[in-house]
Amino acid sequence: MLAQGLREPSLHGDSHNFGNRVCLINKSGIDWYFKPRTLFWEQLFFGDNSTFKNISDGSRFFGEVFPFFKLSFHSETNLENGWSRPVNEVDAQAGLPGEMAFQFGSLLAYCFTFGIMDLHEGNVVLTPEGLQIIDVEVVGSKMSLPHETLLLPFKDVTEEFCAFVKLWDLRQNMPIEKSFKILEGYIYGCEFLLNINHEIISRFNQIIKLNPFVPVRVILRDTEKYRKLKYEEFDPPLIPEEKIQLDRGDIPYFFKYFNDNNLYYLTSKDREKGIVSITSSLKSRSDQVAQPPEILLSKKRLENDIFAAGAMYLIRRLFGKEEILSKEVGNYLIAADLDTISIKTPTTKFKCTRVRAPNL
Repeated sequence: MLAQGLREPSLHGDSHNFGNRVCLINKSGIDWYFKPRTLFWEQLFFGDNSTFKNISDGSRFFGEVFPFFKLSFHSETNLENGWSRPVNEVDAQAGLPGEMAFQFGSLLAYCFTFGIMDLHEGNVVLTPEGLQIIDVEVVGSKMSLPHETLLLPFKDVTEEFCAFVKLWDLRQNMPIEKSFKILEGYIYGCEFLLNINHEIISRFNQIIKLNPFVPVRVILRDTEKYRKLKYEEFDPPLIPEEKIQLDRGDIPYFFKYFNDNNLYYLTSKDREKGIVSITSSLKSRSDQVAQPPEILLSKKRLENDIFAAGAMYLIRRLFGKEEILSKEVGNYLIAADLDTISIKTPTTKFKCTRVRAPNL
C-alpha cells in the first residue's frame, strides 16, 4: 500500500540490481521520477544547485557559459536514490534555431571534457532553450573524440538514436550556418574550460574527497546486446557476474569509484557488493571510467584532445572529410587542413599539427 500522498507509480527503463526500475510517481500532486540509484552526478553536472555554477573566469560564470543546470531534486534525495522533477519537454523546432545549435556545441564540449557518456536520445529531452541531459551515470571517461558521448552518432548508436536527433536528423543536410553555430558553441565552451581548468580541478577533487563512495556506472556492453543475444553469442564471452544478473532478470549493472580501480556489482538487495574479475577487451571499458580530474582537465588534454582534435572532428563531421577550412566563426578564427588546426580566440591562440584524423 502506498504512503499517503502517493499515487500508483508508472515504471520506466530497464530492470537493474534485483528488479529496481525508475518510477514516475505523483507525490502530493507533483510528479517526480524516483530513481533507485544515486543522482549525485545529475546534481553536480546539471543540477540547479550545482557547486560548479559559480566558478568564474573573471567575466563569465560557469552557469552562463553552460546554461543547462536545470534539473531539480526533492529534499529526500540521498547518495543511494532520489527524486527528480520531470523537465518541460517540447517538440523539435523547424530549422534548428541558431541559439540551440550554439548551445549544443557548448554542451558537446562540456560532456566531452568531463567524460559524460551514454547520452543517447533516451537520456536527453528537448526544452525551449535546447537539449537538457536528464540521466547521468557514466562520468570521468577519458574519451578520444566527442561523439563517444553519444550526443552524436557513434558505432551502433546511429543518427536516429543519438541525442542530436532531438534537434536535427543528420540523415538530412543541415544548413551551413547551423553547422558554424555548433562549431562556434563548441569552441566557446572549450575556451572557457581551458581558462579555468585549475579551478575546476581543485573543485572537482574537493567534491570527490568529500564523497569518495559515489558509484560511477561502467557499461561493459551495449544494453541491446543483453536483450537480444543468446549467452553463447556474446563476444567476448559473458563473465560470471553478467550471467548472475541476467539469470535474475536484470540488465547487468557494474560500477566503480574515483580513486579505486576495482569494478563492483551488487550481490544482495541490502546493497552488499562484490568485486568483479575482468580481463580481455572488457577491461578497457572499465579502465576508461572515473579518471582523475588532473587527467581529464589537464591543460595538455584540453588543448590537444578537447580543443584541437574535437574541433577537427566537428569540422569533418559537419563540413566533409576533406574540407579545408579557413574562416572566422563568431569571435574565433579557425584554419584547418587535413592534419593541422589553428584556433585564435579573444584570449588564446594555438596551433596543433599532426592532429589524429577522426574516423567518421
